[in-house]
Amino acid sequence: MGSGTRPERPPALDFVGAALLTITLTSLVLSFSHFHDGPESFEAGWPYHGTMHFITVLGLALFIYWERRAAEPLIDLRTFTVAPFTLSVLANMCFHMTMMSTAFMFPYLVERGFGLTAAETANIAVFNNIAATAAALGTGFLMDYLRSRGASGFRARLDLCQPADHGATSGRHLSHDRGRRVVPRDVRRLVSDCE
Repeated sequence: MGSGTRPERPPALDFVGAALLTITLTSLVLSFSHFHDGPESFEAGWPYHGTMHFITVLGLALFIYWERRAAEPLIDLRTFTVAPFTLSVLANMCFHMTMMSTAFMFPYLVERGFGLTAAETANIAVFNNIAATAAALGTGFLMDYLRSRGASGFRARLDLCQPADHGATSGRHLSHDRGRRVVPRDVRRLVSDCE
């Protein structure tokens, strides 16, 4: 306050971009749902699913068009010009979709594939969730243990390649444009440090 400088104006919210992204993601989710009349068949469902897929693609195109021209974009699309960053996002998306499809398809596989009852399927699903939770906690403990035991190269690499933690503490590898977007050249520097 004593310096006489006025605080910087907070970035404006991109309501149009947020609305377009909401429409796109909603139509994507609805496109995979059976919210139409008739049997679960291609012939009965293609008008509904095709229309929802079209709305999704159109919404994504409009979102990208708007974000490239917005003064304060919701997502800075320039970060996707960095190939390692884009490839890591696509890989994460593939792994996530595989994980989610496995979780959604599991009851169908157990019930219809193995001919088990709904109660048996529920018991297997509960056990599966308990095992997954235990595995997540166990691997987290193992990671903390390995980092604290100090395999020095392993630990330094982990510390360096965590942008949120490292950027917040040292500010050497990430700089933020008005505190909310990563500038692409800094993403390149972070990626090159992690190679």
